[in-house]
Amino acid sequence: MAGENVKSEKEYMIFRQLEKMEHLFLWLSRCYYQEDAPVFEWKHKYAEELLTEAEKQYCGKCSKIEICHRKKKKALLEKGELRSEDVVSYLTCHEGEAMIRNVNMMYQNAMQQLRMQQQRLQQQKFFMKQYRSAADMIRDCMSQWDHQYQNIDFIRKARQYGLEISQYFQKDHSNPLEFYVLLKVKKGEKTSREVAGIFSEILGKKIRPKMRCRSVVGSRCVWMEFQEEPRFYILSSGTRIPCRGQVVCGDQFTLTQINDHCFAAIICDGLGTGEIPEKESRKVIELFENLLESDISEEAAVEMVKSSMFFSPFDERYVTFDCILVDLYTGIGKILKLGSAETFILRGKDIELVTGSAPPVGACFDHQTPFVRKKLNHGDMIVMVSDGIIDEFGGKKNFLDYLYMQKESCPQLLCENIAGQMKEKKDDGTILVFGIWNKL
Repeated sequence: MAGENVKSEKEYMIFRQLEKMEHLFLWLSRCYYQEDAPVFEWKHKYAEELLTEAEKQYCGKCSKIEICHRKKKKALLEKGELRSEDVVSYLTCHEGEAMIRNVNMMYQNAMQQLRMQQQRLQQQKFFMKQYRSAADMIRDCMSQWDHQYQNIDFIRKARQYGLEISQYFQKDHSNPLEFYVLLKVKKGEKTSREVAGIFSEILGKKIRPKMRCRSVVGSRCVWMEFQEEPRFYILSSGTRIPCRGQVVCGDQFTLTQINDHCFAAIICDGLGTGEIPEKESRKVIELFENLLESDISEEAAVEMVKSSMFFSPFDERYVTFDCILVDLYTGIGKILKLGSAETFILRGKDIELVTGSAPPVGACFDHQTPFVRKKLNHGDMIVMVSDGIIDEFGGKKNFLDYLYMQKESCPQLLCENIAGQMKEKKDDGTILVFGIWNKL
């Protein structure tokens, strides 16, 4: 896959190194692959062998050994231990107490070994997924480099506006349009917005500079990045309310544009109140933001965040994670809920609830955490709250009734109205409100 469009020896060498890195990460992912152990079958087999050996030692020629064996095996598999009622005729069984004690000790030791093995398998799965994700990212990068478009008509028209384009790369299958140009200005200088305005006239669609684009271009050739203007824009407001008697709120939130086309609203609620849960919540949000800004997929970013707490050497801590990622081109919101409260989507007179049943971050690593997709339309308002707000209103139904009575279309005013109802403050509370509107 060397690529016939690679133009220089330097580009060819870079391309070949990326290929080697891709193969390396794929190989590493295979090294960590291991099939899941059939846990139930293993428990079933071990319980059978353990009881058989114990019965040879303690039961002798007891006439009820077969009935007792089945009863004890069922108890081990269902309850994880033996009790006196699991032994037939326990009161007349001379070795019953010693047998129960030894079987329970050996079975618990075996289960501890099994749990350690399962945790090791989970760690292997995590590393396998991360190495495979790295290989996929490199492959995507190579596929984009392998498609260079010499848009002659576009280059010719840009020259009429005083722009000299040396190279033009368009992201493969890019919808919306996203492209990179190596260009200079014939005379003077132009800002990136002025250049974007020229490209808008040429292409007949609204173009804007990307977030990391150079701000000015002059007589020296520089790379600049542009993309089609998103269809939607968002206005948002958020506030945190600490628990009564606390100065610091244990919750953290963010309302931000992660990259050129993704708006993120996130609430993290740490275990308890005060500074420790606040630091843990902030750590989770910052990690997730940094991963997304590095163009790592949402699904891979969530798995990395979960593992960051699951494999932590410190005491067990849990953080709820409530996230909405909105694509500003399509208006599609990807919602993820890990132990968090409901989200309320206000669509005119109707209110749609989004719930989730996944455990919090740190409580479980290997649990599937799929995103829920919701199409957001012009004028929709989204209300996100932590559990402390729901509890303050006396439950989900009361909070829902309150939202039905609200007539505000301004996110900031609606956020302030909800915050004004917080009187008792028995727990930390966070409120996020944002609305989506058509830009074009």
